Amino acid sequence: MPEEKKVNNGRNVSLGIYNTDGDLVSGMLHGYREIARRLAESNVTLYVQFRGDEAIFGTAVNVQRTGRRPDTVIVLIRAAPLRYGADTGRIIVSFYREAVDALEHAEYSILNIGNDEELLQTVRAQRPLIPAAGSTAAERISTFVAGKLIATQKAYCTSRDLQASVMLVSSVIEVLIPVLRLGYTFACSKKTFEANLSILPDKPPNIPAVDIELDTRRIVQAGDSELYREFASALSDPTLTNLHSKHDLSRTIANAIYKRTRDKDLKKRYLQLVASGEVPVDVEVTDAIESVLQQRQAKLFEQYMKSRNFSRSAVKKSLERLNSSEQQIFRDVLNRTPGAPEKWRAISDILTPPPDRRQDIANHAGWSGEIPVRRGTRWPAVIVAALLLAALILSAVVLLGILPSPGTVPGTNGNDEPLLIASGDGMADVVAPAGGISGNDGVAPSIEAVVPPQDFIVNEGWKPVGLFYRITPDTVLFNPPARLSILLPPELNATEMLVIARNVRIGGEWERMETDLTVNNTVEASVGQGGLYGVFTIPMMTSSP
Repeated sequence: MPEEKKVNNGRNVSLGIYNTDGDLVSGMLHGYREIARRLAESNVTLYVQFRGDEAIFGTAVNVQRTGRRPDTVIVLIRAAPLRYGADTGRIIVSFYREAVDALEHAEYSILNIGNDEELLQTVRAQRPLIPAAGSTAAERISTFVAGKLIATQKAYCTSRDLQASVMLVSSVIEVLIPVLRLGYTFACSKKTFEANLSILPDKPPNIPAVDIELDTRRIVQAGDSELYREFASALSDPTLTNLHSKHDLSRTIANAIYKRTRDKDLKKRYLQLVASGEVPVDVEVTDAIESVLQQRQAKLFEQYMKSRNFSRSAVKKSLERLNSSEQQIFRDVLNRTPGAPEKWRAISDILTPPPDRRQDIANHAGWSGEIPVRRGTRWPAVIVAALLLAALILSAVVLLGILPSPGTVPGTNGNDEPLLIASGDGMADVVAPAGGISGNDGVAPSIEAVVPPQDFIVNEGWKPVGLFYRITPDTVLFNPPARLSILLPPELNATEMLVIARNVRIGGEWERMETDLTVNNTVEASVGQGGLYGVFTIPMMTSSP
């Protein structure tokens, strides 16, 4: 059975071999049932996640044992502490080599990796899995993808060449070496898998277009490539390594590009990119208002209101410089934005037309300011009858169930639209994709903070941080998975190795979920069902002297 071992550059490696049901069949890497199951479901041939000084590697391998039928197993490797350096981009071939050695040690005959025998031969020969130096096309693609990831965007590529896909991941990792510790996930799979960079054989149906067609080396989103490469080239600034989150990194670089861009057309394209991708940037009020008038949408203005530059007086003064027609366009665009008027509460008085506006319009049309009302008159009988008939029809519609009754609770009978389920303490929420809720037997899903039993068991070395939430009913299923977000208290060090885990059974083991640390000190994980969830710190393995 494979055990924890020390490999080159001083890192310790724990390895586990899982079956497609998520059961650990060999090795010492416990607590990865959910990840193994998801890797099997999406037929992931390469999964690698960097976070802090830890790397998680996974791959689905086709194997066979003597006298048995061919099968697929999932190999997962955890390496820590990881020292990021010039050879980090070559770490993937090392992971594959360790996976092959572990399988052969466990008496598996390896057939192929992802039905690709060429990749297996490359791994056995320990040939590098990075593009040759001086490959202009490969460098152009990898810097574009890396820049998009730095800008907090997801990147999608298509390719049927597994070895070329792995090479792209390796070359993107090389670009991101200075900031990998902030947390990036890469995946090559047959089906869509949650990752910052996803490489698939075909375009996923839920996105309008991919970024790269790798087999033809074509950048589909070529119009944005120059701007994204600027994000990648900014990593040459050594001060960026001191930042503590991807959000801060993206904002710092985006602000620098914004401030130094003088060309009006280039700045306009950049701001369109920022608005469409929701890249965090501290724009000036004039650019934010101009984007509303030109693009007839408020995304960039919404970013301005969340930025350090926001000022009510600046908004008011800028609007006063516009003519009445432009002012009305600005108000109309903001007022029809989803979430209005709550979204614009900070400037609600500015969005309200001046009190004499109605009088001005009336005078211009030759009306009086008072709308004449006939008092003491009766409504015609035909109008009364029509109103009564409409009321009767509406009552019948509600009684027959054609319209939902006022007391209908969202999520009771599934969800046609994305559903936000918030906890009572405001510290956690679940976002369920449209059509993803089932198994709740007519009970609306909910999430609440709970206190587990005093004698509950945690995995060895894990430490609870005091955040436990139960998603009920326990039988509720989320397919596709929902997103669980838990806000950390300010005193908790967000740079620690924090994970969300699900209690497999009361008093039993906890199953570690793939966890991301996001903006505003929040941890997130994809969840597929109800039950008890908690936040834990897990031990960091250190090399022995």
